[in-house]
Amino acid sequence: MKLLFATLLAASTLAIGDAQETDKPRNPDKKTINPIDNSHGPTPPSTTNSSLIPTVTVSPSTKPSASQHPSVSSSPTTKCVSTGSCTINPDPHFNIWDPSAWYDFQGGCDMHAIDNDIFEVQIRTRPRTWYSTITQLAFQIKATGEMFYANIDSGITNTIGNSGLATYSSTSGNSHKITLGDTDPVSYIQVYVTTGGISMNAFGCNNYFGGSEGMCGSFDTGGALYKDGTVVPFTGNYAADKITATSLAESWKITSGSLLINPSLVCDPSSSCGPGETFLCDDDRRRLQLNPGCTRACDDIAVQQFKDQCEKDIQVTGDPTWACAPAYIDPVIAVDRDVTGKAGKADKERGITAKAGKKKGTKSGKIFG
Repeated sequence: MKLLFATLLAASTLAIGDAQETDKPRNPDKKTINPIDNSHGPTPPSTTNSSLIPTVTVSPSTKPSASQHPSVSSSPTTKCVSTGSCTINPDPHFNIWDPSAWYDFQGGCDMHAIDNDIFEVQIRTRPRTWYSTITQLAFQIKATGEMFYANIDSGITNTIGNSGLATYSSTSGNSHKITLGDTDPVSYIQVYVTTGGISMNAFGCNNYFGGSEGMCGSFDTGGALYKDGTVVPFTGNYAADKITATSLAESWKITSGSLLINPSLVCDPSSSCGPGETFLCDDDRRRLQLNPGCTRACDDIAVQQFKDQCEKDIQVTGDPTWACAPAYIDPVIAVDRDVTGKAGKADKERGITAKAGKKKGTKSGKIFG
């Protein structure tokens, strides 16, 4: 009898132990086991004997979190890594992305001023006997076909809409602004249309201007490149660079996909127009004062580079009102800086006194000044 009772007691104890063991969690460290994430590739094979651990199928949530799909309207402003500016104003003077280089092209040609993966800017220059001027400008977003077009004869056409890539605004009859995205500082292209011609100021981030080539030069590398990638040999000598600019214009001549009215494949370096010349003149426009009522002088221009260009404009045209050209009154220029925030060599050569502005991690940078 005692033997039977001992046997029953041992069996009962064993059964209770098994039940307690079954109730124990399989994660002894009490860590939460998350579902396996296969979104970054297949899960490597487990070294554990799978027959001992049952497979548990977890249904993923079909509701995305707010962080996965941020609202477009609340997207943060993009901080620029690098910036640059290009100003093209009638004579025309080309103040390119590289602040140490500028040149004149006095001929007539249809050219790419700026061309990158996001957008392009095409311009037409035509001679006015002593100088040349921009008579048409077209901006187009490549992905959407949205376009801004300026013509000194027929006015403005704009189809820039709500794609979010660019917005259009006009503060006056002759001032037009295309703002690119949402960056800090603001990236934009400013266009002025006057009887003397069209001026363009482009300023902004590498986000939108990175990779740009054309008559504005090379945004990424500095200087300018021909269309085949060859470096343009600018020397800093005005007369020599004027000849070099002709070859640059020929290289960036628009041969297909023109956005301009009555496209032309002719690219001529002469500033002369009229009978026997490549291009005819518009004599009425040529005799008009550029900015009637102007009381400014070239000496009122703070940036030495633009002051020199103003004096050259007056020298070749005899019109003192060039001093009131929009590009001289409200210059847009990206200033060369060294890491101390002091004016770089290119600034000092142009008479620019820089405000402090460091570009971390580089020896020099371009910022708006």
